[in-house]
Amino acid sequence: MANFIGRVVNQKNEPIDGATVSLEFEGTPSVVYTDGEGIYRFETNIIAGRTINGNIRVSVNGYQNYNRFIELSNNNTRIEEIRLREKDVRRGLPLPIIVALIGAGGAILAALITAVVSYLNNDIPSKPPKTSNNTIISQTSSPTNAVAPKNSSSSNNKLKLSDNGYNLLRFSLAKKDFIKADEETSGILLRLTGNTTIGYNTPDDAAKIDCSVYQKIDNLWKDYSKSLSSESKFGFSVQRRIFLEKPSVERFGDAVGWRKNNSWITYNTLSNDIAKNLEKAPTGYLPSAFRVPSSDAKLSRGWMVWHLFPKGTVGKCLDSPE
Repeated sequence: MANFIGRVVNQKNEPIDGATVSLEFEGTPSVVYTDGEGIYRFETNIIAGRTINGNIRVSVNGYQNYNRFIELSNNNTRIEEIRLREKDVRRGLPLPIIVALIGAGGAILAALITAVVSYLNNDIPSKPPKTSNNTIISQTSSPTNAVAPKNSSSSNNKLKLSDNGYNLLRFSLAKKDFIKADEETSGILLRLTGNTTIGYNTPDDAAKIDCSVYQKIDNLWKDYSKSLSSESKFGFSVQRRIFLEKPSVERFGDAVGWRKNNSWITYNTLSNDIAKNLEKAPTGYLPSAFRVPSSDAKLSRGWMVWHLFPKGTVGKCLDSPE
């Protein structure tokens, strides 16, 4: 079973929420929908070494329909980003309707406008239904697959995140955009605690987040950072193992590439080119000690680093079973 992921954006590179993605591949769901980050996912059975061909069609109100032939294989599970153009209301209208709109008045004008709106919306599937908390539910899914709101709490008052809440992180990692994934890692934890403005979580804030969140983020980083030898290069648990081997902040910083010439580097000097070369990138290079409001702050000031080690929140979570 192969899992495929793609993204739908507009011409300004902004994600499009609730777009209908129609798939014409044997063994795939017929329709899926994009989430708030414009991401859609589906899975299908593909025999190793083989490819399947089919069409992908995207439609959403206000944008021109998109239709394309693509090939899928186990070797490439990331679908090229789909960019939609906004629909030009003036283009494609029949001339008689335009003339009538100009010349009509009163009730006739109102009736014609209604007809035009109906014409423009013809064959455009509506967005999937939303729950009262504006959460999208696939029309082909059961209620048990609904996305839980990001700040929902379990019975023990720990903050949890549904699987869809990791979509942007998963998508960035799949694209090998590790710096974007680093930012989203921090973003997930800050949004859960409501600390996006101040840009850090205190130890008390970090302790409010359920261990499943830290474990899920860790697993995603490990899954998408495997070298040719199948060694996971990045992730919380990877970094923690290094710290336990070199139990000093300075020695840890030297080992993961956060210090050069006995001095801590800054956030804005972290390089995606270094991270993408998984055979040569320092093990534990990412996620970083996490981005504080100032991009030129030194990595030694990152708030997450203090939660990572044995007595910190993440350290304790990594010691507990998933």
